[in-house]
Amino acid sequence: MQWYFLIKILIFLRFSFSFGDDASRILHKDLIHRLGNWVYSTLTDECIFDCPVGTVPERRLNYKPSFNGCGTYGYQLNPSYLPKITKCCNRHDICYDTCNRVKAKCDQEFEDCLMSSCTSLFISKEDCRSIIDVIFTALKTIGCDAYLEAQRKACYCRPKYEL
Repeated sequence: MQWYFLIKILIFLRFSFSFGDDASRILHKDLIHRLGNWVYSTLTDECIFDCPVGTVPERRLNYKPSFNGCGTYGYQLNPSYLPKITKCCNRHDICYDTCNRVKAKCDQEFEDCLMSSCTSLFISKEDCRSIIDVIFTALKTIGCDAYLEAQRKACYCRPKYEL
């Protein structure tokens, strides 16, 4: 039933945009691509950066991973919920933004960091776990796209047989 609903959304989006100019076509393709990534990663829990056939991802020379605190796409999480959370978020951003890092491993390290920050708070472990669950729900819905975008910036796809 979920697939049927999602396919209907994609069909609606396909026919609901104007295709009069190149900008509209590019915007539409980007939206469909992001929506497709979101649907796939949400339903399968799988998010893998792949290069085209015949190439392999390799770290871009002189590329430095970046971080922006706890947020993406203009949304920022208020760090007052978990005072030490910014450190965890920055590490998570750097992990996503490092070529060939596996998203699931980055997410697990992030969760471990968040859980360790719970020990220094004056709230119950259950309340802290609830906050972390909310963070991970957001991570599941928009995390794959953020990860793939970071990998595209951090890696270049080198031909397999390049010396």
